[in-house]
Amino acid sequence: MLLALGVVAALFNVQRGGKGQVVDAAMIEGAAQLGAVVWGLLASGNWNEQRESNLLDVGTPWYDSYRTKDGHYMSVGAVEARFYAEFVQKIGLSDAGLPKQHDRNGWPVLRERFAAAFLSRTRDEWCAIFDGSDACVASGLTFSEAPLHAQHVARKSFVEVAGGVQPAPAPRFSATPSSQTRRAAARRTRFIGAERLGFRRHDHPASALMRSRLHRLIEKKRARKHHGLQRDIYIYSGYCKFPATATV
Repeated sequence: MLLALGVVAALFNVQRGGKGQVVDAAMIEGAAQLGAVVWGLLASGNWNEQRESNLLDVGTPWYDSYRTKDGHYMSVGAVEARFYAEFVQKIGLSDAGLPKQHDRNGWPVLRERFAAAFLSRTRDEWCAIFDGSDACVASGLTFSEAPLHAQHVARKSFVEVAGGVQPAPAPRFSATPSSQTRRAAARRTRFIGAERLGFRRHDHPASALMRSRLHRLIEKKRARKHHGLQRDIYIYSGYCKFPATATV
């Protein structure tokens, strides 16, 4: 996404009379950008580098997930005072004499009370209670359940490709709608990796013969100091569960 944004920005610059240029995008810088909020909190003295002791790393009892009576989960993100007050009211603890929201010494008590409350009802019951509220609480869904959520269904956020469910193309454009791929991306990538190493599509990834052939190819490429070895091993190890331990 970082590279895509850079390309779009460069094209926009050219259209406005600017010169063409090289777009330099690295994954490590993309990861750093995703953590910009945390870097800001750290600089201002509002981030503790101890694990699970901060606002957004489940350190607080009002930013976490809780198990329900039927073994499912509800996620809570009631950070602001207004949303937190509604959250406490919805779980029936408004008059329970709870510690103050930002009293760190009281967080263990809050977590214990919240956990006990969520265990008293099923996930569907809690969903009904929080439906339409501003308490910042939502059901915890599995990957199989998420595409069936009402909002995803309404927006058709997921599509079925080659027998598998995957996200639909996004964002959407009114004049130039995106087309969906004909084959699941992960499956296609695996076959590309397989064919680069000389395997056929009908070769079973778990077969001993296939693993043996892969091992011989890796050794041969290592002997030649093949520049594509690391990438080949990475791509193909995901396809046939072969350990990607070789380096160049």
